[in-house]
Amino acid sequence: MRLFIAIELPQGVKAALSEVATQLAQSGVQASWARPETLHITLKFLGEVADNKLDDIRAALDRVAAGHTPFQAQAKEFGFFPPRGRPRVFFVGSDQPQRLQALARDLEQELAPLGFEIEGGFKAHITLARFKGGKNLAVFRDQLAELRVKESFPVAVLVLFRSTLTPRGAIHEEVYRTNLTV
Repeated sequence: MRLFIAIELPQGVKAALSEVATQLAQSGVQASWARPETLHITLKFLGEVADNKLDDIRAALDRVAAGHTPFQAQAKEFGFFPPRGRPRVFFVGSDQPQRLQALARDLEQELAPLGFEIEGGFKAHITLARFKGGKNLAVFRDQLAELRVKESFPVAVLVLFRSTLTPRGAIHEEVYRTNLTV
């Protein structure tokens, strides 16, 4: 099964970000927009994982969660990957990049003995769209300059998701969740 570990966003935050996406989609930019129900912050993408590794992954998540205190974060500041040149991904960042980066780093350290690669270079973000071309990008950027987002959300739970790819996009199903507890 295809798995990733993420911070789930509350419905209100998903709705607010979806509204921003709807406004920006009117620019006519060529993009594939994330569906509201799929919005999240990925901490670690695991890829295809055998069922027999699930117990070890759950235990690793529990150990990481036990070492972190819940906190509030805020979605803010739009950005692009790559940051220069023609963008491929449009996202909104967070006001807590260091704390989210610490979670991601600890997950990588706990999962490395299970055979998962340490990737580094983590940047906390919520993907809103993937660009398919450069058409109307200037109009998109003009509209973006007028928008602000400051949606708060709790970071209190690590969620292991199964991602099933379909022609209409990925479907995310919760496999396991554990609370930050320190």
